[in-house]
Parts: sequence; structure tokens; C-alpha cells
Amino acid sequence: MSAIGRIVWNGLTMGPGTQYAVADLPDLDDMPEIRSADVDRGQAHGTWTGEDYTSARVITLSVLLRGTDPDDLGRLVTALRAAVQPCAEPQQLQFLDRGVMVIAKPRKRSIPYDATTLLPSTTAHLMFYAADPLVYSLDQHSLSTTAYAPASGRSYPRTYPWVYGTGSTAGTLQCVNSGGSPTFPVLRIDGPAVNPVIQLTETSAVLALTTTLGPGEYVIIDTASRAVLHMGTTPDATGFPASPPGLSCSQAATPSYTAPARTATAPSPPTSPSPGATPPCREDPPMAIISPPAWQQGGSYGARTDRLSVISGLLSYPGASGDEATPLRVRSGVKPSYQNQQLRVAAQGTPNMSVQVSAGFCYVENKDLAGYGAYTVVNDGPVNLPIAASSGSQYRKDTVVVQVLDAETLGTVNSGSLLVVQGPYAASAGATTRGTIPPNSVVLADVAVDAGVTSITAAKISDGRQFQVASGGIIPVTSTTLPDHPAPGQTYYLTDTDTFVYGTLAGTYTNLLQSAGASAIGQWQSKYKAGDTPGRRPPRCRRTPTSPASPWCPAASTGSRPSSSTAPTRTATCASSGPPRARVPCAGTATSSRPAAPVPAAPRSTTPSRSLPSTSPAAPTPPTHRS
Repeated sequence: MSAIGRIVWNGLTMGPGTQYAVADLPDLDDMPEIRSADVDRGQAHGTWTGEDYTSARVITLSVLLRGTDPDDLGRLVTALRAAVQPCAEPQQLQFLDRGVMVIAKPRKRSIPYDATTLLPSTTAHLMFYAADPLVYSLDQHSLSTTAYAPASGRSYPRTYPWVYGTGSTAGTLQCVNSGGSPTFPVLRIDGPAVNPVIQLTETSAVLALTTTLGPGEYVIIDTASRAVLHMGTTPDATGFPASPPGLSCSQAATPSYTAPARTATAPSPPTSPSPGATPPCREDPPMAIISPPAWQQGGSYGARTDRLSVISGLLSYPGASGDEATPLRVRSGVKPSYQNQQLRVAAQGTPNMSVQVSAGFCYVENKDLAGYGAYTVVNDGPVNLPIAASSGSQYRKDTVVVQVLDAETLGTVNSGSLLVVQGPYAASAGATTRGTIPPNSVVLADVAVDAGVTSITAAKISDGRQFQVASGGIIPVTSTTLPDHPAPGQTYYLTDTDTFVYGTLAGTYTNLLQSAGASAIGQWQSKYKAGDTPGRRPPRCRRTPTSPASPWCPAASTGSRPSSSTAPTRTATCASSGPPRARVPCAGTATSSRPAAPVPAAPRSTTPSRSLPSTSPAAPTPPTHRS
């Protein structure tokens, strides 16, 4: 099928062979309006001429929608409307017949539709705005090389004449820009490398990174957006040479060379957003029904579908305002366990410059591209992680994390690993901060590395884990780490206050209560004792001198109340909320002096503060006994 006149926008193809006929083609050879830097001459004719720059490029299209009937036309209109929507980031408007594209955003869409005559066709008018006026090739060129490593030199004396071979091309890339304007490559450097340098040999422009890349680490250098991204997300450096028209060479080097494996790729021009960037004009990935659903008989599914259905679909809502725009996200965290020992970072039995991470499960949400699901990372045994040597005079904070790398969404590596992220040095322990946490990571602990230390003790390790449970489960948190957007009914256990709270429909928190006006369940449980009947109010206590022991009555106590008269000593028994045979006797003797008056129906106890909260569920009034 011929591609003459074909135009592609956001997955929608227009032109010959489709029901979207392009009435006229824009002339991409036209020069956009000029933005001049000319300045009028004072007291003279003419201007002082300055640099000329092209303004944004505006492209208009007239598209004839040819349906087979009015209903089919309605379907075509719906598809065009869905493809041409306002968007935050530009994307490719491709002209297949010429093999070129512009990076643009839709700015106008007009689709007149005469419902009275029920015609099967109509003409739509579209306008695209290209802030970058350049026209790019559809072809992406990619090259790679190892880092430049100088030879060790020659031994002398030598016998002459000596024939020298051609120089080594290791570490050099030759890039051809066949266009008429400079273009900006996207470069990638893979570790291990120390202070890598890239030089454009034609202009001597140099881009030097003051950083150390370990095995599996990399940086993305997008020279167009002027961003250097560590592991695809973290800004790192500045200074960006453009590749001029024609042949140009880039040389990659590492002043402190540690290994031969380095890679630099130079697309010219980029045909898609750089890794880590948000794909244009849509959420990532496009939000729609995933079909076929997981677990259909004979179905075939990608890893993303399995993650979303098996892992993310069963985990609890993240509860953070930052995740509201991406509804498929879940909370990352460690699986709770008895005393929360899973993936716990601890000092060694004999402390040294390493820590040990225990076995356990961890759920890591993919945040390279929203909606790609969570990963289950399993550590099946203790792992020892080395801590870098301390400084003699400065302090730092290192962070232990679990990280997932997925080549489907970013980079070329598939892995799950435990890492120690080294923090920057500071003049005091209180001034230390975390280093840059890599993407798709869950923090396990912070390690304080003081000046001059030779071992890491337990006191220097601060637990940084957050926990994750199945949907509807109770999530352990602290009162300072409660999520700011709780799901209605989601319950949290505050480990630092031993209480429970839950999210309300209004987006706030309230204490989880046993009944209206009662004490928080956490407080109730702290009073409840083994041996009492569940669901019944624990007994109130009044003592007699010969009462046997009871789980609810502490040791005997004696108290007196101020009184203007002396009353005879009274004794009483303990009455529970059940029938008379359920009464629980008390141990010890209670003696009190009261004014001569009837004994109240709800006698007070003079025991130490072990009684139930005053807001506990009500019980029938116990029988009153007088001495």
C-alpha cells in the first residue's frame, strides 16, 4: 500500500487507504515567521541587524471523514476526537511520504456535523503548533562504543625505522547529521565508570560528569532538554554540545578507568521522549480496559497484566496525594511479620563496616511509567551489605534500599537488588541528609556513618521501612507517617501510640471505636485481660477481706476519703454483667470511711489505676450488699 500523503498523529493514520482523506498537504519547506533581533538606529535610517530566529511552526490540515453511513461517520468523528486532544507535552506528527516529522501539539479541532441531512461524510479542520520549528527525520541513528583507554606506552630503546599503525578508534563515535540544522543527541553512559567525559572533537566542546557509576548504574544525557539523569530520573550535570550538520565525532573517556564496558548511544534526532520522561498527550500507559483480562482460558498476557491483576489488584491503596493522578498505583512496602522482622537492617553480631538485611518480602511499585504494576521482591536469606569507609572528620547518612530495574519501562537491565546509597558528607551528624534514592526503590533503613568510625553498631541504624498489606488489611504506620489521602474505611495501626485509626469518606482520620462514645480500640485492648468472657464487660471490683484472687483485681489496697463523720466499715463483692453465678470475687481488703448514707448503686473502687476506661460498654447495675 502506498504511503503517499499519509500522516500519523497519536496512533491515528490519515491519508490514502483510510477513511480520513487529507484534502491538502502542508509545505514543510516553507520557512516559519522570523523572530528578528534587529534594533532601530537612533537618529539614522535603517536598523542595526541582529540574529534571525524562526518562530514556532503552525501546521493546518483539512481532513475529509468518509463514512459508509451516518453511524459510521459518528464512529470516525469519535476516533478523531479521541486522538486530537489537548496535551501537556508535544509528540510526533509524522509525514510518512517524506520520511519526516515535527514535534507538535494540537491547538485547534473543528468537526462540523450536519445532523439534519444525515450525511455520511464531513470535513474536519485541524491545527498543530510546533514550538520547535525544525523538521526531523523519522530515522533514528544509534551507535555505541567502549570508553577510550590510552595505551600503556612503548618501551625504549627501539630499533628504527619503526612503522606505527593507525590510531585506535576505541571510545570514538562518528555521527552523521544529514540535515541542515544542528540536532541534539541523547547519550547514555553505563557503569562502572569514574568521572566520565564526552568530547565533541570538531568543536572541542566537553561534557564532564563528576560522579561514580557502579555496575548496573547509568546516566541519560538529553542534550535537547539540558538534563543529565542518573538512572533516568535524577538531575546530575549541565553543559550540552549540539551535533552540527555533517560528520561529527564524540569521544567517551573516563579519567579514572575501571572497566572497558561503556556505551554511548546518539539518536539523531530522537523519535520518542527520552527515557524517564512522560510520554506525550496521554497518561502512561494509555488508560483503557486491559483486554484480554488476566487468567482467561488460553489467554496470553504480558508481565504488566500479571502484575496489575495478581499483585497490584490485591494490595492496598497508597493513600498519598501524589498518587491520586495515577489510580493504578499501590503502596510500596515490606510485608509485616511478627515484631516486623522482615527485611530488617541490623548490625553484625561483631560490629564492622557492614550491615545485615534479613529475609523477607517487599512490594515495589513501578514509577518509571505509571500504571505498570508492582513487583514482589523476595530476599530468601540474610544478606551482608558493606558500608563505605568513614571520613576522618566528616559525617554522612547512608541508606539501604531495595530496587527493581525493568527493561520494559526503562534501560536494559532486569534485576532486583539490595543497595547502599551513600549520602553526602556533612560537618556534623545532625546536618547529614540522604543521598539520591534511585527510582523504583523502597527504603529499608538509614545508617549514620560518623567521623572516624570503623564499625556500625545497632544504635547507628534507623528503621526506615514502610509496610504494605492486602487490600482491606490493617497497615502498621506511625502517627507521623500516616498517608495524607486515606481510603474510606482503611484502617491503620499506630505503632508509636498503640491505637487504631481509619480513613473517613471526607478524607480525614478518626479513632476506631468499640461503640459510639467509647474509648479507642487500642486503649480497650490494652486493658482487656485473658480469662474474661469476650464480648462482655469485664467485672467491676469491690472487695471483701476474704475474697479470692481475680484477674481483674490487683493486690489489696487501703484508702480513706475525707469525711466529717465516721461510718461503719462496709464490704462488697465483685459483680459482672452476667447473671449472679457469673460474679467474680476479689482478693484483698478494702476499707473506707464514708458519711452514714445509703451505698450508691455504682460503687467506686479504691484500687490502683487498673480499672476500665469510663467510656466502656455499659453493664447492668450490680447488686448492692450492706454490711
